[in-house]
Amino acid sequence: MTAPTEGELIRKKAPHVATLFWVYVTVVVTVAVLNYVLFENSRPDIAIFVQMTVLFVVTCVFSGLHWPALAVQLKRFGFGHYAGLLGLLALVPLLAINYTYHGWLLRELGAKSRWLPGRLRQLGLGEPGLIFFLCVFPAVLEEISFRGLVQHWLQIAVRPVRAIVLASCLFTVLHFSILSAPYIFAVGMVLGWVKWKTGSLYPGILIHFIHNLIVVEFFW
Repeated sequence: MTAPTEGELIRKKAPHVATLFWVYVTVVVTVAVLNYVLFENSRPDIAIFVQMTVLFVVTCVFSGLHWPALAVQLKRFGFGHYAGLLGLLALVPLLAINYTYHGWLLRELGAKSRWLPGRLRQLGLGEPGLIFFLCVFPAVLEEISFRGLVQHWLQIAVRPVRAIVLASCLFTVLHFSILSAPYIFAVGMVLGWVKWKTGSLYPGILIHFIHNLIVVEFFW
């Protein structure tokens, strides 16, 4: 009798990974299509509001259905663990790469006018709204979904490092950005490692929030 493959193990022991991932993808794609059809991509403020609202509901539903798995991770604060500090320190080289690489892309492609924070500001969304929709919501929802649930389920089926890699790949795909994919994957790996070592969601949420805040408020 042959040993089950990695894919078979995931399908058997972590069947909810595919469900959660495809629900998230469906929401993101549907909102993007509707924004194009109804507004010709001219109203990213409405699109981001609808997307985050629906993803909030989706995350709450999955969290409720799988609360025992999340409860353990939310009981641990994890801030005293060395991995939390290393994760924060890792933001320095990550953000340096972000600033250099994406700054170069914006200059070369002339895409600054299409950069989401800038477009949202032009449409009248203030700084509190920007921070809420681009920093708070993604940090909380994506960490609960991709580290708290997806990575947790994958670790039941495969080795922790492999689970972090797979969860980071799914995290990267969800952002639908080919040019930014290597960077997003690296961020996902750091967040996944912090979650694995601390056993808590809080350090990753904080790191994710600080990362997005610096990018939105100070880089662009």
